[in-house]
Amino acid sequence: MNITRSTNMFLNSRSALETKSQALNNNRNMYDNYAANPVFSGKERIPARIIDECIDEVVNANPANIAAKMKFHKVINKASHEIMSPENYMSSGRESKVYRISDRYVLKARRGKTAGNAVHFWNVTTAPDKKFNKLSCYYGEPLVKLGNIEILKNAAPNTDSIQCGIPFVAGNNYVHMAEECKKYKKNYIPRAASLPQSSYDEFANDLKILNGMKGGIPGKRVYYAPDVINPNNVLIVDDRIRIVDKLETTSIPNPNSLYTMLDPLLIRFMPEKYAEADASITGDRIQIFKKCLIAGEKSNLPLDLLLPPYMEDYKINSKWALSQILPATASDAISNLKKMRKIYSPIRSRIEYINSLPDK
Repeated sequence: MNITRSTNMFLNSRSALETKSQALNNNRNMYDNYAANPVFSGKERIPARIIDECIDEVVNANPANIAAKMKFHKVINKASHEIMSPENYMSSGRESKVYRISDRYVLKARRGKTAGNAVHFWNVTTAPDKKFNKLSCYYGEPLVKLGNIEILKNAAPNTDSIQCGIPFVAGNNYVHMAEECKKYKKNYIPRAASLPQSSYDEFANDLKILNGMKGGIPGKRVYYAPDVINPNNVLIVDDRIRIVDKLETTSIPNPNSLYTMLDPLLIRFMPEKYAEADASITGDRIQIFKKCLIAGEKSNLPLDLLLPPYMEDYKINSKWALSQILPATASDAISNLKKMRKIYSPIRSRIEYINSLPDK
């Protein structure tokens, strides 16, 4: 009896392994057949519309839909040399470069990767996190990941856009940085100051929504915040503000505050450099500051930074940097708003107070 039972167990186990092996072989054969007979061949240009459709198929497909993933892999592998060309280059960050695919999508490649080595034989992973769909300004969540590239929504489909701060690459060249500082004064600051209040309100409301989101598991909760230490992660597109990098996670609740707006829009030139005092643009800077204050009050954002101990210097430096570029009334205004909140002063009174602040 024992021998018979052992024999049956062995045969069942062998049968299961053979079934699994057969399934793997079927998937491999399916890919090999597709690779041998691709939808596209030769050196013809793949229209952006076709690439968009492939991305849509992966994003909307059932996770078990192997065909959509294989088609996406093949098309991106074929089109990457054209996408990752100087003509389609849009911007650079500390860790990646961004290239335009179409008005709808962009490709973000890890720094140092080229069309020849950015994509390997990885499985395509769809990564749409539905909980971030309610955010109006956030364009940083990858829709699809493949090897060293990510596909994201195109936050700046037209040329009427500008990065906050100074382009990160400028920090490697002081002559270039001096030129970018001139553009910052001439182009960025007036553009940010002229944005309607509704743009600031939308940004602040997204930060409020993020403060209400939690990830992780009970006992190890995480909260979400944009990486505003690098101001290039925030764009002005037409008359709206957009966040274009992946969100950071922290164990500190309510990580998004008034300074989450002030840091990229006003305080920082680049990750390692704060903005400098300049009397010629103080008026515009005060307008940006007042609009951030009003938006922060409407969304009831914290007026101070809540950071883990190892980032305390960042909090101190941001406050110090703000005091260097604005009159003393700026830091006084934040302190006064804290007092007004403590006595439950109505929002209307707080906004009236902000509007009464000097414009110079």
